[in-house]
Amino acid sequence: SSTIKNIEQKTIDTDELTPDQEISNTRTRGTVLKIIAILADMADLPGEPYTAFNMMEAHADLKGLKIPSKTPVADWLTKARDSN
Repeated sequence: SSTIKNIEQKTIDTDELTPDQEISNTRTRGTVLKIIAILADMADLPGEPYTAFNMMEAHADLKGLKIPSKTPVADWLTKARDSN
């Protein structure tokens, strides 16, 4: 039906949300970004977010873990880096 089509068209893929869209509460987003920054530092990830993603993807593949798509991960890493 047309109602179902409208609902399907309005569905947002959460893998493509930016950090600001994903967590609208500023305090909570700030906390998450600090945690990401600390974990990235612990893992010795480089500051360049796409290179960091490639390293994370390789690790996830080795461990059999699922990783979100490249752009959202890079966005979160960039925001975390820039907020600390």
